[in-house]
Amino acid sequence: MAPRAEQKVTHVCLGNALLPVGKLRFTQEPRRQYSEFQNFESWINDALAFAIAPRLTRPPIRP
Repeated sequence: MAPRAEQKVTHVCLGNALLPVGKLRFTQEPRRQYSEFQNFESWINDALAFAIAPRLTRPPIRP
């Protein structure tokens, strides 16, 4: 049986108010490891939303 990937997920929040902005998932497989970030819908729809990191694009504004 092949070894399974191990995943760890954490929520990303901003500021003293702990405003939830997204979820960061770390995956470790036998031969590689990687991470991925997903914005929360509430953050995407927030008029004050901005790109969390320079290489991550700003969430699209939805009407």
